[in-house]
Amino acid sequence: MSNVSKRLIYQRTDWQIPSTDRLQQLFQRALTQRAGDARAQPISEDASATAGTWRKITYASDRNGCAFGKLVQFTHGLRQETVRVRQDGAEPPEGSVAAPAGEEFSGGALYFCFDGDHVVVAQSQSLRISQLEEYLNWLLREQLPAGNFVTLLSLPPAAGRRILERTPPTSVMFSRPVELPSNDQTGAAQFNRDAKIDALQTFLGVDDLRTMMPHDVAAGGRVQTSIRLWWTKKTGGVRPDEFLQGLGRVGLRMLDEDPSVDIAVDVGATTLTRRQLSMAESCSIALVEGRVPPETVWDRMLRFLARLRERGEILD
Repeated sequence: MSNVSKRLIYQRTDWQIPSTDRLQQLFQRALTQRAGDARAQPISEDASATAGTWRKITYASDRNGCAFGKLVQFTHGLRQETVRVRQDGAEPPEGSVAAPAGEEFSGGALYFCFDGDHVVVAQSQSLRISQLEEYLNWLLREQLPAGNFVTLLSLPPAAGRRILERTPPTSVMFSRPVELPSNDQTGAAQFNRDAKIDALQTFLGVDDLRTMMPHDVAAGGRVQTSIRLWWTKKTGGVRPDEFLQGLGRVGLRMLDEDPSVDIAVDVGATTLTRRQLSMAESCSIALVEGRVPPETVWDRMLRFLARLRERGEILD
């Protein structure tokens, strides 16, 4: 099964009765009050704990001023395609029946991001914007006054991107850490943690490796080869359109374990000898009047990925 990029749709909210709260605030409040199965919306008449069709929020995260989420639709007992969450670098196997722990519905999952009253959606085969709108009105029914409901209206992509880029990152870094050899001929560790950090800092000519690589490069004596995109923002959130666009594209995924790293592209591991130790790729984006020129950021990353593809280090 191959991963494909999802087309993004930009939306804005329209309330039947003007609301003082934004959609993002109402959504976050509703999730706080509703946990687990309380977020499951019955779709079919026979919906029960063991039967019928349901829609449910299975993932939600507040990151850097934005609310991300995933809405799935499933039917008890129905055989349906699933795809394993890519965590080990292996090809995701296809499955059937209900999605077990660690797997996702590939055709019945809709990804979305709320930024105030603006929405970015990546639809699926069975879940469209109209189903997200229906689910939101069901979820928010206790948050809204009687007679009020939300409608999602389309925005041209250019207008949507402009809205979401009002607070661009103050710095962006792409880095590709390398792996230090961890064993000599006897199998003992060649370097301790501090020695590895010192060696890399000396080799790369930097005073503090942490400013170059957004994770512990000496953890366990090995460094996973990866491309890391590090966003630093004074206000606002990570660009949700790029997050959603990356889902299913060269393994982009959210990193929940590190709040300072929002997006990562895993490209496998490479073992290098001491003589071969080098930074295969590293670049930073210069600031112009304290801001990152938005037209340069993703062009730079795409060129970065293209070079890795040419060398066969990552596959489409």
